[in-house]
Order: sequence, then C-alpha cells, then structure tokens
Amino acid sequence: MRSEVRGAISEGTVHELLAHLRDGVYLQQHPLAQLLVAAPGKRGEALRELLLGLLERLKPEPGTPLGDPAWRPYQSLHLRYVEQLPPWRVQEVMALSERQVRREQSRGVAALAQLLTEVLAELGPAQPAGPAQLWHEAARSFETALQPLDVQPLLQEVIQTAQPRLRACGVTLELRVPSELTLYADRVTARQVLLHVLSAVAERASGQLIGLSAAKEGGSVVLRFQAPCIEPPLTAEALAECNVLAELSLGSVWQEREQGWVISCSYPAKRPFTCLLIDDEEAAERLLQRMLHGSNIRVVAVRRSEEAVAVAERLRPDVIMLDVLMPRRDGWEVLQALRSHPVLGSTPVVVCSVWKDPELALALGASAFIRKPLTRPQVLAVLERVLPTRNEG
Repeated sequence: MRSEVRGAISEGTVHELLAHLRDGVYLQQHPLAQLLVAAPGKRGEALRELLLGLLERLKPEPGTPLGDPAWRPYQSLHLRYVEQLPPWRVQEVMALSERQVRREQSRGVAALAQLLTEVLAELGPAQPAGPAQLWHEAARSFETALQPLDVQPLLQEVIQTAQPRLRACGVTLELRVPSELTLYADRVTARQVLLHVLSAVAERASGQLIGLSAAKEGGSVVLRFQAPCIEPPLTAEALAECNVLAELSLGSVWQEREQGWVISCSYPAKRPFTCLLIDDEEAAERLLQRMLHGSNIRVVAVRRSEEAVAVAERLRPDVIMLDVLMPRRDGWEVLQALRSHPVLGSTPVVVCSVWKDPELALALGASAFIRKPLTRPQVLAVLERVLPTRNEG
C-alpha cells in the first residue's frame, strides 16, 4: 500500500480491491481495512461493504432510463466484479465492444477512487507511509538476478564491509560455516540483508561474542547470527525491511529468543524456477504470488504485452503464464512471437484466459491451457507438469 492510505486513493488501488472483492483474507489484511471502525476480525467484511455501498452510489439519478449511457460505469463494474461475469460476457450483456467496456470501467473506477478518498478523509488526516511500505514500493521496481552464491566467500565479503562497525562496537565473530555450501539469491539484495542484520546484532551485543553459522536445512540454506543480548536486535520495521529484500530471492528473515537472540536468514538451496507472468492486470501478479508461495517458484510480471518478448528474452524464464485479453497486443500474438523466437521457442507457455479455447492455444504452441478464474491446485498441477524435472544449478 502506498502513502495514499488516508490520502488520495489511486485508481490502481480501487481496481485491485474490486478484483479481490470476494477474497476475505486479502481484504482483511489490506491497509485500508485497518482504518475502518469495526471489530478486528470484521474489518475485511467492512471494507467489502464499504466498496459495495460506494458502487451503488454510481447509479444515475432515479428515473434515468436503463438504456441511458449514464448507467454504463455502474453496470460495467457490477457485472464484472459483483456478478463476476467474464469480460466477454460483460461485453455481450452491455452490447459494447471490449474497448468501450474498458472505457466505462475506467470511468467507474475513477469515480470510486474519488468517493473512497472522500470517505477516508473523514477518518482523519493522511498519515505518511511507513518504512516497510516504502521498501515494498522500491522492491517492486528492483530487477533481481538470482545466482548461485558460495556462502563462505559471501559472508567474508559482508564481514569485510562491516569491519568498521564491528570494531566500533568491540565485538568478535565466531564462524561455523562449512565449505562448499551454496545458496541461490540476488547477490546485491542478499548482501544488503546480511549487512543490516550483522550491524544490528553488533550494536545490541556491544563488546561480546557473536556466533555466525550456516547449514543446509531441507530445501534451504539458513544463516544464523547469535548473540547474548537482552533485547531483540531488529525492530519490527527493520525486520520487515529485511524481509522485503529477502523475499525478492524467495528468502525470509526472522528472530527468536534462544540463549540470547538469534536472527535467521533463509535462502533457497536449489535454483528457483522463474515464472514470467504476462498479464495487464496488476491483481493477477499478487494472486499468482500467493498461489506459488512456498513452491520455490518466483514470479516476475510484465503488464505491457508489447514488451513481453523483450523481457522474456532478457529474463530467460523457466515458464511463461500468458493472458489472452490484453490491450495493444493480445496473447495470441505474443504466443506466436514466442514460438518463433530463436531462444524462447522451447520455453513452456501456459495460456490463461476466460475464453474456453484450449484447442487454439495448443495449436499455436502452448504447453497447457487454464481457464480463468485460476485455482491454486490447478496452477500447481500444470506447472509441475510443464516445468523441467531437475531444478539444480
């Protein structure tokens, strides 16, 4: 969520909320839900009711004929997000083209954004975005390059960089790191996380011994910083910041009390698969990320279909998930371009569409077809089938 919380609500935020209108977990965890005066467990439901109420306010004046264009913004949003009709069916009901429906939906979303901004303004003055929110925004635009990293040299680099801080705090390090241990991560962001953690531990454990160990645990490599300090080394905000960067490499950071405090940093021990999502809907990226959480598959999204082939050529993903209904260049054109590409021609492509046309998808070279709305078991089963069986180096 951006600094727009209790400020001007963007049309993108409204569109995402509408796309998750029936996703109770998403609405409950949304920052806007926390601003509503309701029981903690009911705020997601309250946010949904607020959105539905504001949508009703888009109806034209009483007595307006049903065929009047003034109904179109309300009708286009209600059919798509409340009645959950697929886009083609909305076009059919409204007797409008795809472009016309999109235009009416944009008008409706803009009006809802203004109404939502006015409602939230009544709750109090705008609050600045917290550090974790700003880190999330920065992370969304940071392009990572996952690669194998030898743990010993990586830690030596981090320790060398942190030496001035370690000397100032008077701490010493005890390393217990086996040789030939490799993790997979983006080098820049992994270094930043480890430096931040080491500096925080050094400050809390001034003048004492810090234990630094690493070991392979299941499908992860876990690095642990242990110090006999009384208070947790990382504040809640600092821990959130570290996790924003670690999650770019499918990693995580946590701290726990154990003969002092231990901060653990976990990264994949095997090369993660990369899934390139080509879909103009921002909500589709977050939905797929939630579906693939814990699967050792990272999601990279491109929303402009005309840029998709160039991004895929640079990224070299293990699999591509491709929407069909996109402006400027539809998914069928993108699929044909991918199949004729000298490098990407053999990359598995899973076509995802509200249109039930698997025969066309397969005829154009797709590896599989999934009809929207997607479900997690369905997505995982298809990806397991089309991805390579080996996931090493």
